[in-house]
Amino acid sequence: WIAFDGDQYAVKLNNGEPLEINLKDPAKQGKSVTGNSARNYCVTGYLCKKFIRPNTNWTQYGNLDQKDYPATLVRLAELYLNLAECYASKDNPDETSALKYLNVIRRRAGIPELTHEIIEASGMSLVEWVRNERFIELYGEGHRYYDARRWMTAPQAFAAGVRKGLNIEKLENPSFEELNQPVTVQQDFKWENRMYLAPVFVNEVYKNTQMVQAPEY
Repeated sequence: WIAFDGDQYAVKLNNGEPLEINLKDPAKQGKSVTGNSARNYCVTGYLCKKFIRPNTNWTQYGNLDQKDYPATLVRLAELYLNLAECYASKDNPDETSALKYLNVIRRRAGIPELTHEIIEASGMSLVEWVRNERFIELYGEGHRYYDARRWMTAPQAFAAGVRKGLNIEKLENPSFEELNQPVTVQQDFKWENRMYLAPVFVNEVYKNTQMVQAPEY
């Protein structure tokens, strides 16, 4: 699901040939700011390839050759995770039921099942395990922003200065050692608590003088 420097992003994407990620070379996927070659580049050193189909081919003529499939609106895995979260979040958590539904997901992924002993040894609560499993399973599918709001953990999850990446921003043509240094990713986005609520569409506010806009918008 994660592409990185030296990784093969897809086996046929480069006009029928593998697309190899090279974040050190400004002529490929690296940072380029000189002359007329300035362009977008990955600021973290990691790319998402969860939805890249192996046989997708981007031809030299700019044509995208791939087979399309129906979009998934609701995944069964999400429903199992919803159940696990419900059981874990009760006033008296039902660990047996929560683990039952979490382990459906883990078995399918081919990883060891969770047990009471593993949870105890980890130092994480059952709720924290459920949230972490949800983060991993639903990565890149648009759930994280809404989950963090629902759990009221958004200030910690989306605060400025909490994301880490590789040392790409300050260098052009870095060596392997220079690139692979963890640094704080510079970003404009930061969480504000007003974002727990969505704003009322401005046209609706103008149409109705009694309509009150959400706080701080």
